[in-house]
Amino acid sequence: MDLVTVKLILVLSERWNVPARHGDVPNAYVKAEKEEQLDIFMKVPKGMQITKEELQGFGVESPGEVALLLKKSLCGLKQAGRLWSKLLHSKLTENGYRQCTTDMCPYYKHQGQKWSFVGVYVDDLLVTGTKQCAVDKSFAGMETLSIKDLGVVQKFLGLRIALDDTQEYILDQEIMIDVLLRDF
Repeated sequence: MDLVTVKLILVLSERWNVPARHGDVPNAYVKAEKEEQLDIFMKVPKGMQITKEELQGFGVESPGEVALLLKKSLCGLKQAGRLWSKLLHSKLTENGYRQCTTDMCPYYKHQGQKWSFVGVYVDDLLVTGTKQCAVDKSFAGMETLSIKDLGVVQKFLGLRIALDDTQEYILDQEIMIDVLLRDF
């Protein structure tokens, strides 16, 4: 999601007087199933204990001769991002959202007089709607993903986001500037 989309969601949030909320999906990549037709094997990770009985059951003598078959996606797999994206897309579309045709990151839903928007950046979501109940339903509809509702957005994609006294958004990148100055 680019900053134009973030700003669009914040403008809609301000116009509808419903604060934008930030959602995060912890361990997103491991929530996705791997492709059925593809077997992925990995070496036994350092520190994983395999008993002599287990090794004998596999017909081998050392853990270096054992390979593990993955049942789910895993961070670091080449296809992990795509698998997570497919899972999130299917969850959003199951809940009535439609993906924007010109940008893959925003999703929208229209029911009667209610609209809701979800902006997606990997496992971070920026959500707003015409009514607070539409935003609440957005989070409830994705509860199987164990989404964490971080409340009214304060930081998103390196931006610090605040509402002033007149309920207008103030955006700055002071945090990112400080990080850049510290690291370089």
